[in-house]
Amino acid sequence: MTEARPTFETEADPDERRWHRPYVFGAHTIQVPLTATLIRSEIRDQSSVKGGQRKGVLRTTRKRLAAQLKHGQDGLSPQARAEMEWNAFILLIDDAIANRHVAIRNNPDLVEEIAADPRLVPPDET
Repeated sequence: MTEARPTFETEADPDERRWHRPYVFGAHTIQVPLTATLIRSEIRDQSSVKGGQRKGVLRTTRKRLAAQLKHGQDGLSPQARAEMEWNAFILLIDDAIANRHVAIRNNPDLVEEIAADPRLVPPDET
């Protein structure tokens, strides 16, 4: 049996404020749904994974996203769109972390600094 991949809908608290921010991947712009809790959680998750393993996960995520976008976003099923958004979310967080994974492990206060990155905050707060 295949394990279901996480998506924004399965991971986010439905009562928490949500917003969308753009993530550019190649020629595609994906509107990524975000919540403050998911951002902080993903920053912590990514910083807890060691370098080689993290690079492998990100490589696989990029390949999945490229495959999902190969024929455009319009033809995606709702499940495929949710997976595409989740993959874009992972890459957006990685871009915001910008190789500070070890620093975050040594200084958890950096999570808040990264979560305040203009690419991640609600549009009305930039």
